[in-house]
Amino acid sequence: MIGTGRLRALGGFLMGTIAWCLIAAPALAAYPERAIRLIVPFPPGGTSDQVARLIATPLANRLKQPVLIENRSGLNGIIGTEILARSAPDGYTFALLPSGHAINGSLNTLSYDTEKSFTPLLLIGTVPLLAVVNPASPATTFPKFIEMARTAAKPMSFKSGGIGGSDHLATELLMRSAGIKMLNVPYKGDPPAAVDLAGGQIDFGLFNITSVLQLVKAGRLRALAVSSEQRSPLLPDLPTVDESGVKGYTAGSWHAFFGPAGMPVDVVRQLNTEMNAILKTPEIAKQLAELGISIEGGGPDKLGGFLSVEVAKWARIIRDAGITPEKK
Repeated sequence: MIGTGRLRALGGFLMGTIAWCLIAAPALAAYPERAIRLIVPFPPGGTSDQVARLIATPLANRLKQPVLIENRSGLNGIIGTEILARSAPDGYTFALLPSGHAINGSLNTLSYDTEKSFTPLLLIGTVPLLAVVNPASPATTFPKFIEMARTAAKPMSFKSGGIGGSDHLATELLMRSAGIKMLNVPYKGDPPAAVDLAGGQIDFGLFNITSVLQLVKAGRLRALAVSSEQRSPLLPDLPTVDESGVKGYTAGSWHAFFGPAGMPVDVVRQLNTEMNAILKTPEIAKQLAELGISIEGGGPDKLGGFLSVEVAKWARIIRDAGITPEKK
């Protein structure tokens, strides 16, 4: 039997717990009570900035609080990501991080842990790469290109956005998967690389699909395959790399929302629910598709698992290829 004293103590404990819940419940229900900061670790005008602004406006309408974009660019997104990692995990700061987030830790000494320092919120979507050649190239199909690369008297050349960039690593993965070797020619962005490819100065490139789509449609470049698991609705007749003989190959960029580690579960759930609802609206889906983004959505666990796979995948490529960061 429980003694009178213990019953009184238990009763007091329960009353205290109930009182705390009654006090805490309104605070949780009131989120958000003020403006929210959305960090974009890149300059205004880029794809990451466009995606963030596209979602920030309807999110602000749903939460009935301003969602303020803060561009904090530098070091391939590391500066803005550091700011996020140091922010209070109260739901009033989160960031849009692109695929470079999964790569940075394998090429740099970071002040944060790529996975443990952040709370996954939502995987917005993925962006495939186009395997592209000059329209005068004898490579009229992707298998033909791979055969040419294998038998070339001297290595064919490919464009990249720099050592360790997502397109560089995607091409390294392709070379290892297909058993070919090519020469890396770094460029400062896709536009000058596309010009040189169209002019015959380089042989091959994996490009963000929207950066060369109009050149492909105009016949100035030839698309051979798309790097995603499924065909792109922007070029539905174009086969995937996997369909073209390099089995299991997928690569591309992505965009996702993360908060600082330790965010309240209820806040994470609320943000994820609202963001998923926004992705399902026809106008947002249309605008994301125009940016070449295949919508993913889903829960925080999906993003967490996705990030773990990405970190391991690109760390292995960086290690096996002996890639080291460029000296600044």
